[in-house]
Amino acid sequence: MTPRKRHPKWPYTDTGPGNLEGLFPGVKQFLRIEEFHTIAWSPDPEPGRGKPTQVHVIFHIEGMDEARFVMRLKSVEAMDAFISLLAEYRRHVWGGGNG
Repeated sequence: MTPRKRHPKWPYTDTGPGNLEGLFPGVKQFLRIEEFHTIAWSPDPEPGRGKPTQVHVIFHIEGMDEARFVMRLKSVEAMDAFISLLAEYRRHVWGGGNG
């Protein structure tokens, strides 16, 4: 997996995201995530029968009952990179930690 270029500091203000246009052209707003959960996904159409091959993180979007955003992690390397990035930003925002 090729490392991706890290984005600069997020332009957050006290009330939420600041101006995103300079960092992410075309992005005008964030979707508010109401909740999220994870599943082990298998290509087998019969639930619970096949060996899982991916981890899916499913985000439920506030105010849009049927809208879902799914992030599919298809390898150990992708999962490790995602966990590492989350741990890095946890330390950056809240400090401490061993991860």
